[in-house]
Amino acid sequence: MTKAKKIVGLILLFGITSLISYFAIITIVGEKPKVEKKVVEEVQTETNQVNKGNNEITKTDNQGEVTISVTPLLEKSDEENYVFLVEMNTHSVDLSEFDLDNLTEISIGQNEEVGSITWEPSTTESHHTEGYIKVNGNWNSEYPFLELKLNNINGIKSRTFTWLQEEISQ
Repeated sequence: MTKAKKIVGLILLFGITSLISYFAIITIVGEKPKVEKKVVEEVQTETNQVNKGNNEITKTDNQGEVTISVTPLLEKSDEENYVFLVEMNTHSVDLSEFDLDNLTEISIGQNEEVGSITWEPSTTESHHTEGYIKVNGNWNSEYPFLELKLNNINGIKSRTFTWLQEEISQ
């Protein structure tokens, strides 16, 4: 083999090795999409959006990796029981770990002691969970607001959903 052929062979070997290394590094490290900080902050602080439709008021909290929507179900509620539809969605957290019986607080006006709280899941999928929070207590139309808190769900200390009395009066 001539000296020129050896040099060409070494150059080709070096080139191929460099290309393989380059693509391996890109594959392993990858390029993260660039997202402006302002957009991320807007999504993370976008809480308590109000969607009115079909006589319902849904509040949504998008903090962290779990989106939670809560809807008071006026048609299923009465003077002794108040019912909320709760929908939780994520792509990274096992939602079946959260027992909303023990993570829910509710208050009407300044009265924090309303009654017993029951969580009845209608789906138990780990990333898309839906169910009902039923609160037993004495409900009247005199309260200025109704507040439901879901505490300690995936590192978020508290998610607060608030409705004014006129929004949900029956």
